[in-house]
Amino acid sequence: MAKAGLDQFRLQPQEEILNETVEVRPGNTICLVRDYNTLGHLQKALEVTHTGKKDLVVMTVKVIKGPNAGYKGMSERRLFSEYEQLLFSRAVALAEKAGKHVHLLVVPSSDIFGAIAQTAARLQSFMIIAGRSSIMTPEEHARRLGEAWERLPQKPKHQICFRVIEPNGKFRDFYLGPHAPPLSQDDINLIHELWLEMTSKPGWEHLHHKDIVKIALACLQRELRSEEPEIVLEQLRNALIKEPVAESAVQVKHKM
Repeated sequence: MAKAGLDQFRLQPQEEILNETVEVRPGNTICLVRDYNTLGHLQKALEVTHTGKKDLVVMTVKVIKGPNAGYKGMSERRLFSEYEQLLFSRAVALAEKAGKHVHLLVVPSSDIFGAIAQTAARLQSFMIIAGRSSIMTPEEHARRLGEAWERLPQKPKHQICFRVIEPNGKFRDFYLGPHAPPLSQDDINLIHELWLEMTSKPGWEHLHHKDIVKIALACLQRELRSEEPEIVLEQLRNALIKEPVAESAVQVKHKM
């Protein structure tokens, strides 16, 4: 018998997480949910996502202990407990209030960040949205997800954004995999100054700004791989001190 305030859901176990099995289009957004009392980031995701053009996947990771984490052999009650039922009931309520459609996904895993990274890669997601963690900073959150992303055997070639939304609605964007760094105005000014200095010398008139960066990176790489990398490592430490850097799944269907 259904309890008051809880919607009814139908579980659809999937052998693989694919766009076809989860029924979402490439370029989708994943919104991570865990605490049904803190879904402000989902509300923000619903506000900014045109679900007619881009699918929004509401995903939670069901933490399973042990090496064989997956839905096989698990009872529905263990996989989708009353907690997940309440979590998705509130998620659906927010979506219905916004007049939007969402796709619900439970991913059982013993590795939370690995499950998120793998799901985003297999669904060809372009963005992952999360609320601010109560146990780690946005930077740490992004770092751990980035490490899981780098461990994937096959990574998409496109850039993927990880957005952390604060309770006040402000957000921080991080990027997984290779991406252009957000250069400060001081960084840009320094590159320009070096370019001006170099192009004022005879024979260097055709040098470009990107060449300055390319040469600097090559020098850094050479220093790091030298027999005495301590000098450049100390310089990097000082720079950081001065300027700190701000698997299987179960698809859930809402029974109308």
